[in-house]
Amino acid sequence: MRTPTRIPARFCLPCLLLLPCLPGQSGWATPVIDNALTSTSASDLGPHISADGLTMHLARYNNSSLNWDIYVASRTGRGQAWSAPAVEATLSDATGHDSAPFLRADGLEIYFATSSRSGQGSLDIMRATRTSTAAPWGTPTYVSEVNDASAADGDPSITADGLTLFFLSNRTGSPNAPNGAIWMAQRTTPTGKFGTPTLVTEVSSTSAERDPEISPDGLRLVFIRQNRTTSALDVMFAERTNPTAKFSAPVALPGLAGLGVTLSRDGSELYLCQNNGAPAYYDVYVTRFAGLTTDGIASTTGVMRVHYRDPGAGGKVFLGALSLGSTPGFPLDTRTVPLNVDGLLLMSIGGLSGVTTGYGGALPPSGETLATIANPHPALAGLRIWTAFFTLDGAAPSGVLTISNVRPIELAQ
Repeated sequence: MRTPTRIPARFCLPCLLLLPCLPGQSGWATPVIDNALTSTSASDLGPHISADGLTMHLARYNNSSLNWDIYVASRTGRGQAWSAPAVEATLSDATGHDSAPFLRADGLEIYFATSSRSGQGSLDIMRATRTSTAAPWGTPTYVSEVNDASAADGDPSITADGLTLFFLSNRTGSPNAPNGAIWMAQRTTPTGKFGTPTLVTEVSSTSAERDPEISPDGLRLVFIRQNRTTSALDVMFAERTNPTAKFSAPVALPGLAGLGVTLSRDGSELYLCQNNGAPAYYDVYVTRFAGLTTDGIASTTGVMRVHYRDPGAGGKVFLGALSLGSTPGFPLDTRTVPLNVDGLLLMSIGGLSGVTTGYGGALPPSGETLATIANPHPALAGLRIWTAFFTLDGAAPSGVLTISNVRPIELAQ
């Protein structure tokens, strides 16, 4: 039998976690337990999937020390089984809780929260580095410039360039202290010190918040907010079209219940922890998104990656398209295509030379395909466009089997 375990005391309550399903025939599948990542004798929390999708860090309760330790697992590719999680001994300390691990995109720096060692506050953020992904971690050190000695600081996540750290804190200035709010700190080089933390005001409220995770490209933020009316913990989602802009107003998302969520870089694979019905027993669950997800920035020197997944449609023809607007869209039988009819749409169905790649063809057996979008000219920097994908089938209404959700894009320099 499992020993009843205690969730780390940071800002935790059971919570709901979901990523957005925009208009279209898209959405998350029902989560299923990932047995390879789940312990049969202890609770697991705070999973984080690496940017390459091949490494998973999580926190596991230690029934001997009665503390949380950091574990790591790996796999050879998406769809392959994870290895059995092994403790990260250098990152775990027997004198307290170590949790909320977050691996930077290059795999050379890891952040986590700790209540152990000689802390600066009731909960602090630490980091460790290594010289290669095959090398051992160095001794963890406090991120002293962001830790507040009179507050709890945890749930760190950092952008792929290593320059912007998001974290949870209940320090002075948090709208609902002693409950947590989302803060950020920036630095000018990946090895430098962070500047003074600032409250991420556009996603803040007078409700309790927790579990922020920033995407590697810095464009997507998910977190939990306690509903002041119902006391439920709602999943909030905010995004922006460039990494220096303010986030959109957070919106509550219905659906998946869980605690501690992580999203793959391409946005199509989500892991979270759910209570299996016994008190304080949490296991790792996984779900996949059917539809359109994006990551990266469409610039004159780089591309935005567009991931289209239509399970069960392997071998069928698909097309992508662009538009200068997404509302009101246009009707197609009883459905609505979330793109406006304009010149860009008419030119880009199936692809636009110099702008897109992979915008048409036959879906592989998996039903998943990768496309890209680039900015063809510096003068277009700042232009906002939208993209959606379609799966074709002559037997389907109007010959269109699937209409995806729509994704916004801002072309960059």
